[in-house]
Amino acid sequence: MLMKLERDQVAAYWEMITKTLIVDEFIEYDQTYLNNMLERFLKGILVCWIAVKGQEAKAVIMTGLEVDPGGVRSLLIHNLYGVTNISLADWKQGFEKLSLYAERQRCKFIVAYSDVQRLIKLAEAFGGETSSRVLRIPINKE
Repeated sequence: MLMKLERDQVAAYWEMITKTLIVDEFIEYDQTYLNNMLERFLKGILVCWIAVKGQEAKAVIMTGLEVDPGGVRSLLIHNLYGVTNISLADWKQGFEKLSLYAERQRCKFIVAYSDVQRLIKLAEAFGGETSSRVLRIPINKE
């Protein structure tokens, strides 16, 4: 079952949350980065979701709202990490819960960036468009 952590619950799961950050060669996950992220959770800018089965955490998802220049709102999945293997039924249940939350936030889309084939196939199974690419060019400050 996917559950949305309230702001005051984030600290209890903080160690697990930080362990599930997707490694990105261009981002240094130092203490400043983690402090900034925690601050955004505590202010409600970011939302953390934990998928649990019994007492076991199965996945961690971090979301935030994104608004395009025309005012179209989307729920952006910043990070999705499966701690254990997740069944298709569990993925569907989690997607339904995220969809309901996104609808309450007046979002038109759920958006995620990924090159993980299993996630791409899941997005397609949920009716998602997956042909877009992320173009990201690092800025060197040397």
